[in-house]
Amino acid sequence: MTGFKIIALLILAFGLYHNYQQDAGQHRKAKTWQAICLALLVQAYAGIFGQLGWLVSHWADAQQKFGVAVGYVPGEAHWPLYLLHIGLALLALLTAMRMINRSDAARRRLLWLLPLLVLAETFSFYRGWLSGSAEVPLMHAFVLALGFAFNGAVALVMHLVYRSQFMRAFYQTVPVAVAEPAALA
Repeated sequence: MTGFKIIALLILAFGLYHNYQQDAGQHRKAKTWQAICLALLVQAYAGIFGQLGWLVSHWADAQQKFGVAVGYVPGEAHWPLYLLHIGLALLALLTAMRMINRSDAARRRLLWLLPLLVLAETFSFYRGWLSGSAEVPLMHAFVLALGFAFNGAVALVMHLVYRSQFMRAFYQTVPVAVAEPAALA
């Protein structure tokens, strides 16, 4: 795990802890799902800063590496797909960080971002799996289907969770600190 991921996961943990303390004991189901989904997003995309740094400092090398045809996808398409993947991953990470404080706009942004992430992740998976492998057409179709099924399943679960009634209620309620029992007496 990279330093970026560790730092991002720590920020996520402290941010969620602080936010959840504001309405402790309420929305337990939503808070549990929120923590799981955001941890998955942050773990998956926090390394994007390292990739972005490499991309900026090694632009020509990146073009050469990602401008090569792999499987069904020509080299001219891999380079823009790689850049799109970097942009979507950065947007997903920033969206996840905004969701810590229950930004409903960020929740809605994630809902339209998920299908795009599935496509970008599928092509990234496909490229990574088949780079330098023998040309077996059945293998290409299998790898594409496997990547789409896995990434699609994760995105579908997140989509269902963030569109659910309990999660929408969680995002639409403003956390109000619960008074201590001793303060009420």
